[in-house]
Amino acid sequence: MPMVIGFQADDYDVEIDETNLLMDSRINNDDQFRFWHFGDWVEVVIDDKLPTVRGKLVYLHSSDPQEFWAALLEKAYAKLYGTYENLHAGFTTKALQDLTGGIVQSFCLSQQDKFLTYQVLNSAVPRSTLLIASISFGEKETSSSGGGGKQPRALRLRNGLMSQTAYSVTGLARVRSSNRGEVPLVRLRNPWGRGEWSGPWSERSWEWDSLSERDKELLSVRVRNEGEFWMSFEDFSKQFTHLDLVHIGPDDWMNEPALHSKKPWRAVLARRRWRAGYNAGGGPHHLETTAMNPQFFVQIPRTAATSSKCHVVVSVTQHYETRDGLLLLGKQKKNSAGGCASGGGGGSGSSSTLNRSMHAIGFAVYEVPPNVNRLTAHFVAEHKPLDVTNHSVAREVVTFFTLPPGDYVVVPQTGIAHCEGKFLLRIFTDEHSNIWEVNEDNMIFRNVAAEGFEDGFKHPEVRSNFSKLAIKYPTEIDAGILMKILKNYNCFRSTANSADLARPVSVNSNVSPSGCCANVPCFNSLMGSEKPPSLELCKSLIMLRDFNISGKINLIDVPALLHTLHFWRVAFGKYDRAHGGKTSSYNLRPILWESGLTVSNKVLECLVLRFAKNRVLTAEAFVMALVRLHLAHERYLSIDSKMKGSPLSLEEMILMTIYS
Repeated sequence: MPMVIGFQADDYDVEIDETNLLMDSRINNDDQFRFWHFGDWVEVVIDDKLPTVRGKLVYLHSSDPQEFWAALLEKAYAKLYGTYENLHAGFTTKALQDLTGGIVQSFCLSQQDKFLTYQVLNSAVPRSTLLIASISFGEKETSSSGGGGKQPRALRLRNGLMSQTAYSVTGLARVRSSNRGEVPLVRLRNPWGRGEWSGPWSERSWEWDSLSERDKELLSVRVRNEGEFWMSFEDFSKQFTHLDLVHIGPDDWMNEPALHSKKPWRAVLARRRWRAGYNAGGGPHHLETTAMNPQFFVQIPRTAATSSKCHVVVSVTQHYETRDGLLLLGKQKKNSAGGCASGGGGGSGSSSTLNRSMHAIGFAVYEVPPNVNRLTAHFVAEHKPLDVTNHSVAREVVTFFTLPPGDYVVVPQTGIAHCEGKFLLRIFTDEHSNIWEVNEDNMIFRNVAAEGFEDGFKHPEVRSNFSKLAIKYPTEIDAGILMKILKNYNCFRSTANSADLARPVSVNSNVSPSGCCANVPCFNSLMGSEKPPSLELCKSLIMLRDFNISGKINLIDVPALLHTLHFWRVAFGKYDRAHGGKTSSYNLRPILWESGLTVSNKVLECLVLRFAKNRVLTAEAFVMALVRLHLAHERYLSIDSKMKGSPLSLEEMILMTIYS
């Protein structure tokens, strides 16, 4: 005789009809509705006038002729998207997200692994997730919603189920049968109160009759509503074609009393943007830049609760427009970066137009060893990601993971590099986890400038070279004289090695009696190009030692200044493969590291905006950026020591210095 050995149930039933869909999209006395849009709840105010023909409502209406909230909701939703017509080209998943604010995940059950499907159900049913199963037949029937066509008609199948109807998944159970072993069961409900399953494990089946009265009571105790029934998971995965999940975040869970009987997800939300030249590195096939994308560290600790595995839902949503966006799509398409805007295949109307304004988005997940805090170009070239989503032109890309304890890095990305846009990252976990954005402190861990100025004259070579400079130039020099020195003196070798950095740089013995270099001018060796130093660069270098704000520095500081420039040039040269004095701005972070600095993500973005042009960073711009960073650190330390606590943070000081 079959026996019930496990039971899971959902106290909240999803009803896709006129009775219970609103969640946070509630109406108040002023006809105000709230809809979720890119992480925020926006209010839409409408009047109570509804379109009718011969006294009957044209669009959505309730079975009760005196009930109008459904029609008012539809009117507010149409206002959000511009017109009623724009709603015809929409998708159920988008509407579910707009109404609930949850992460919407869709499965085509015929293409989904059954084991993963059951894992998803087993994880989602006890938590604040709404589960909707449906049956659709063929593309011709299901795609007629576009262009104002009629919706497919719901059909009653021989097994009792209804097509084109949203069934809510309300529970799971497992029974043990003598002849079939352990059988997982799924409980569903048709909110219309009809269309119940008549196959195995239905109330009139021999499987149900073979259960003891106690087990029948145990399985039936929560079947309170008409239209609710059990069926085996095997039949569920065969008969239903689509499964939609709406994962509700903890904030919205708290605001919805009907969900309080369920466990909330643990969630992290981050609003960020991809910017060309800074962090729009593209997909994994862009090996040199994909590691520059935003990175988020997920640490699943090994505890009693997570000793086996943790269920994780990752969602990346790109910024999208509703009503206002429909008027701007033409301009956005023209202004999109080359290759970034992708056309939506098939369909017609506003949905297709909206797709053309979006990028192909996705994300990659890497498992990392304990000593790796940030992905680098070298790491992604040597290690394949644990999983990569299909990059698709969609509003949201979602994937469900089952991960063992360990360290992981989630990398939101566009399929093509250099595509700009805002995105919303949401990560839900069902167990304790630590999630943070990968970032660095603003820090100088090797101050070569200070080392050169403090220790430079301890070396005989430096004293000798300084005497040569003193013959031709005054004791105090301004930016103009410094520019001449940089042009005329070969102050260090163009083929530097690591030994050069261990000692102060001397004036080359090839200097002619007139003081000019017989070889390549030193600034050209420094910058890797024939372009002479600009006056603006020389003024910036003067600022490193101009404590009195006189516009001049002591000549004694020049050899150490040249040593600092040489150190920075060696760091830049590691990423200047063409030896043309320029490199990709995506390389700025590793070059700063080679130069003895780390910066936060916000500061790095500001540096790219200020000093890079068309994703290219020149050696001169790099030196000017380093000067600004060193000056910001010095100013912060000075204010902090004088005031015993600066009113500004170090990051704020750096940002003010860069944009001053």
